Amino acid sequence: MFNKLHDEIILFEESVKSIMNEMDPIKTIIIEKISSFIKQVIPNGDVEVYGSHATKLCLHWSDIDLVLKPVMRDNNDSSRGGQTSDQMYSGRRQGEHMLNANATGFSMPNTRNWLNILFHELIKSENRGWLQKVDFIENTTVPVIKLACSFHHLSQNSNGQLLLPNGNVPRYPQIASKPIYVDITLWSDSHNGLPCVNLVKSYLHESQLIEPMILVLKQILKVWGFNDAYTGGLSSYALFLMIVSFLQEKRKPALKTEVNMGETLLEFMRYYAQLDFS
Repeated sequence: MFNKLHDEIILFEESVKSIMNEMDPIKTIIIEKISSFIKQVIPNGDVEVYGSHATKLCLHWSDIDLVLKPVMRDNNDSSRGGQTSDQMYSGRRQGEHMLNANATGFSMPNTRNWLNILFHELIKSENRGWLQKVDFIENTTVPVIKLACSFHHLSQNSNGQLLLPNGNVPRYPQIASKPIYVDITLWSDSHNGLPCVNLVKSYLHESQLIEPMILVLKQILKVWGFNDAYTGGLSSYALFLMIVSFLQEKRKPALKTEVNMGETLLEFMRYYAQLDFS
């Protein structure tokens, strides 16, 4: 049983990578479209990608996570132009520097209403083609604009046929024609999305077991409707931390060739099902 499950997990991982090789250019088009739109609406804003799309731990249905950040400008040297906060400062003290920006000669744009401004621009009638749905969840710890984007509207030829960015017909037309979901949040001192990308990549470099496990488990959560933290489900990052903690606790090898992935997956499920939370 374990051997068959192991083979299916490896095959699933390979199929996900095959689909994402086709979907990545499509999602890049969507990211560029949204980034360009945001720059027109909020010239002092900068957009960066984080989450599973940045770490490549995404499936074709995974949301694209974007964070809207302020561009800080040097009041003492206008010739240098705008710089993003990551270019000006790095590390965990970035927020502290930004809070003291005015005292150090840098102007910090007022970002409080940025998501509200962006939301009202996105819902305008001229965007109804490439935007199928726009929601603004404001009363939450991290306010978010949730979009459902249509790549088909941006890429169809004169006959209405869906084409990839390279001009080819997609191998997975049923997937490519589906809406692409995007979450836009606002950068703050407590927004850890960007630093977490580097942390995830460092763990992926250390263990080959993480990627197949998280892809399979994310698909399971999706099937059961438990993959959205905003509706009470489990976030991708929380799932990632659970996997890393399990692998460390059980002292699993780093290479897939040294373990049975089927046995490891079931052991992971038993580990958290039997955990004493008291």
